Amino acid sequence: MGNSESQPEAPPDKLVAPLAITTIDVKELGDGKVSFSKESVGDKDNVSAQIMKNVVLASAEDASLPIYEATEVADAAAFRRLIEAEAKDRGATHCMLYIHGFTNTPGVVFEAAKDMNKYLEGKKCFVIPIIWPAEAVDYGAQKEGAPAAAAALRSLLPKLSNNNKVPISLMCHSMGNFVLGQFAPGDKDEAPAFKFDSIFMVASDIRATTFDKEEPDPEDLNRGDNILRIVKDTGHVHVLYHWWDMALLGRRVLNGGRTALGKVGFFQNPQEKKILADARIIQKDCGSFDMSVDRLVGHGYHTSKDAMEYYLANM
Repeated sequence: MGNSESQPEAPPDKLVAPLAITTIDVKELGDGKVSFSKESVGDKDNVSAQIMKNVVLASAEDASLPIYEATEVADAAAFRRLIEAEAKDRGATHCMLYIHGFTNTPGVVFEAAKDMNKYLEGKKCFVIPIIWPAEAVDYGAQKEGAPAAAAALRSLLPKLSNNNKVPISLMCHSMGNFVLGQFAPGDKDEAPAFKFDSIFMVASDIRATTFDKEEPDPEDLNRGDNILRIVKDTGHVHVLYHWWDMALLGRRVLNGGRTALGKVGFFQNPQEKKILADARIIQKDCGSFDMSVDRLVGHGYHTSKDAMEYYLANM
């Protein structure tokens, strides 16, 4: 399907995202147009991510089921040009991809990206949301959908490989870090098609032993060494955690009592030399962050002012 770069811009009142990426199934409308909603599901056999521009709210007759439409961007070069154009329009020098967490519908993700971009207006960065299947409210069922989402996102990396003008970082929130661990190549002989400038792992819903060099399960794809392979040698992997994260406390019950990285940071004591010996790993205790965005649960601070400033300072 061809790209439609010459199409007019969407009306500002309906535009929800100038650029977005999804691994959910979209409905083909013809002429490069697609539509989707929160009921659009994922396909475990789908191995490609959909790049979209001019995502608009097409119908909100049913407030509980908004329908979105967008223009497909099928060409990698066109995607890179759109990133460069968006950066220029916003006066930005960096782009940050955002992978959301558990049970986030497209509307929730778009709103979060919109809030972040509003704060970042005129600063050096802008955000592109990545939407993966959130049709299942069951924790285990959604986690089972992560490998398919990861495989689809892996197909995105070659499309970024020739981007030299706008540095690209990645921010993952909550279960989005589980997707990250799944799409980081596990084959040591496989050279990653693209490496991010920085990776921000916020409120990570993965094991606290992820960066433990003595990881007990060698088959576990959520290994820190794999994640480190998709960040540049000059970049860093930032682990942002918060001990008062009640959502991750509940997660412990669902995961055999295992503690989450996003609640305690590195589980092992670095002085015991059990952490991977890599200076690119940095952890940040977010206890001093303004948690007014999610005061009771302490989990949704990835869009807070303090988090935004941390991203900006570490790109």
